[in-house]
Amino acid sequence: MALAPFFERIYSALGGHLAVSRDDLSTALQGVTVGVACGDHVSDNDSWIGELSTNLLARLYPRIAITGAEQQAASLRNLALNINPEVEIVAEAPESLTIGIGKGTSSAALFPSANGWVAKLGYSQNEGGPPNPYSAGAAATFAAAEVFRRIFLKSVSSDDVSVSLLNFDKTCGAELDLPSSNLGDVLFVAVGAVGNAAIWALARDARRHGHFILIDNEQLELSNLQRYVLASYKDISRQKVLLGREVLNSSRIAVETVTETLESFSEMNGGIRTPTLCISVDNIASRRAAQALLPKLVINGWTGDRALGVSWHVFSREAACLACLYQPHGEGVSQTEQAARALGLTAERAALLWVTEIWGQTGRFLHRELGREYVPSVPKFSFPTKWAANVSKQLEPAPYFVSSGGWRILIYAFCLQPPKDGCSTLRGVCRMRKRECRAARALVLSSLKTN
Repeated sequence: MALAPFFERIYSALGGHLAVSRDDLSTALQGVTVGVACGDHVSDNDSWIGELSTNLLARLYPRIAITGAEQQAASLRNLALNINPEVEIVAEAPESLTIGIGKGTSSAALFPSANGWVAKLGYSQNEGGPPNPYSAGAAATFAAAEVFRRIFLKSVSSDDVSVSLLNFDKTCGAELDLPSSNLGDVLFVAVGAVGNAAIWALARDARRHGHFILIDNEQLELSNLQRYVLASYKDISRQKVLLGREVLNSSRIAVETVTETLESFSEMNGGIRTPTLCISVDNIASRRAAQALLPKLVINGWTGDRALGVSWHVFSREAACLACLYQPHGEGVSQTEQAARALGLTAERAALLWVTEIWGQTGRFLHRELGREYVPSVPKFSFPTKWAANVSKQLEPAPYFVSSGGWRILIYAFCLQPPKDGCSTLRGVCRMRKRECRAARALVLSSLKTN
């Protein structure tokens, strides 16, 4: 038996949280056997729970017992070996560290299940319900987390867990079937750990269809295997978007792939026309760039050392945009001030030239698109000299594109740097950007309505 080839990444993720040395973690893992026991009667939910439970266990533990109904067990053993070729498949594991899948399971202590939108973890067998890969995936993570706590924290819970993914109570949506829907055109930016999990669930959702453009310029690395649920050992050095496309090929979602960054893709295409953008990149600049492209809906997923989360941002609502959640810390040199220094101009003159040039670009662009002269007006928005005089110290310009009737309007919205007393974005409309942000949105919405 040997540790996974990506053990160094495992230790970098776990060592600090568990306050253990590399050698101590290695010794602890080599003394552990975990298990998955398959029942005779397995529903779709049970099958998905078994897949993801095995997937997660194989990325951490070097010894796994996968027992029970042979067809299901054989498939899961093959999955574990594809993820970690060094994993040792053994005949049995302690009951307390074994996850039971489906009905008729014996020799297990943990029983995850899914019933519609409700994910459950019990300590006796649960009845399942309507198939739902999202709640099934959640149930599998509950079980894997409980195994982890029992091994490393020596903690054994006796309370059943039941969580609705609709509103986080215990029962909402328990008997609901998944409705059919068309997701439309979606830019899916970054096929990393968060993106992998989303694609895993979407690929198993037979009622979802649409058109995805997967955008990621990176290849899969050995260190990614510790947390990428779509990836197996043989996928190392493959483009991440190709891995995502392969998994989604079995779904009703049509897929295109782009091996560029979002910024490069946008620049090559003169902005974006896609109304929905899902993003889970590992840097703030790209998240702010995503909002600057003005999709109608942005869905943002993230993980950190001690937390994870998701947010969604509808352009037409009076609420915080994605950029509000990733404000720069402290005052910096704005682009207008950088231009002023480079050209030897005053900050006031540079700001006014900047604004004038942007509206000039808009007019030239629309002249090309519409075939007639267009003088851009500025409804509900003006750039007085007094306001522009402060732009170099307080404002950071960012290009915004918006599609309308087959052509695009280019505008510039200006984001204020965060004030010393903090930001109110999480409590509603960002007060520090109230004037500029609302005005910019009013301009775009006005253009959409009139054109």
